[in-house]
Amino acid sequence: MKLGDLQGNTAVVICGHAFRKEREIRLVSYDGDGPQATCDLDHRTPGAEADAKLVSLESLFTWEPGLAFLRDLEPGQEAWKSGPDTWTIENTGE
Repeated sequence: MKLGDLQGNTAVVICGHAFRKEREIRLVSYDGDGPQATCDLDHRTPGAEADAKLVSLESLFTWEPGLAFLRDLEPGQEAWKSGPDTWTIENTGE
């Protein structure tokens, strides 16, 4: 099921930096844990998990209309921003 096929109230984990608009979203992943959106910092640091927020999928697409193309993201894929207006989609193997 593609990301865009999920219900609008599907929870998306978003890093606190992107949620507070301190940094832009640069990675969107969709795997067995559900969709996640993060900036380009390492979020495996102490406290990063506690700083994460939950938003609805619908809110994410409304908040960042430029991410609408990610509706076609399939489970086991991630998209990362590789340039100013360039995103690369890769299979993660999950």
